[in-house]
Amino acid sequence: RYTSQLNNPNNLDPYRLYNPQQQNNTVIYAFVTNWPDDNLINLTRVVPTSQTTVNLLHGGPGTYSSVPFSQTSTGILVDISDVSLSNFPSSNYVLFNTFVLKIQNAASQCPANWIQNSLNKQECLTFGNSTLGWNAANSQCGILGPGATLTSIASAFENTEIAGLNQGCSNAYIGLYRNSSSSNWQWINGDTATYTNWGTEEIDLAEDKNNNIYNSEASVDG
Repeated sequence: RYTSQLNNPNNLDPYRLYNPQQQNNTVIYAFVTNWPDDNLINLTRVVPTSQTTVNLLHGGPGTYSSVPFSQTSTGILVDISDVSLSNFPSSNYVLFNTFVLKIQNAASQCPANWIQNSLNKQECLTFGNSTLGWNAANSQCGILGPGATLTSIASAFENTEIAGLNQGCSNAYIGLYRNSSSSNWQWINGDTATYTNWGTEEIDLAEDKNNNIYNSEASVDG
């Protein structure tokens, strides 16, 4: 059983049924209701990062101890075999079968209808099929997901992955733009524009529009 708490709920729907999983914002609580015979607890759907920590909550308020874990194909495997029994909740020296694990800095996960970027686990992608201008398309991304923008593309591998999202659409926007007074291209989300995959048609289009890019190879609008 899982529940979660947000460090900062700003800009989220106050009537939401579930908290989004955001690495630096979401604290996960796993309720273990049966003591595992092998002292191993398999927590599925929890994707670790290099900053992930797992702690056992003690009986007293605000007290906890670190617990080792390893990554699996479905989540993480927590090992409580070396944790002192005195650290587990108890009453009159009788251990409870239920205890709570606190997980922090687990990888961000994507909301419904979004997919996780396989190269950047902190990024979620979706495709919007409305007919919009570039600025309106970027604003629509923020409606589809708080803080979302038109996507950036950092490598040929990411270019291929994102191209697979455009669902047969001949053209769609990406987040590359430049100001009319500048010759420098930049990504709307603030990423550094180091990867390019220009074709002749895209170059001509860029020069004509002078502020934004779309193409048919690698393009989504979320």
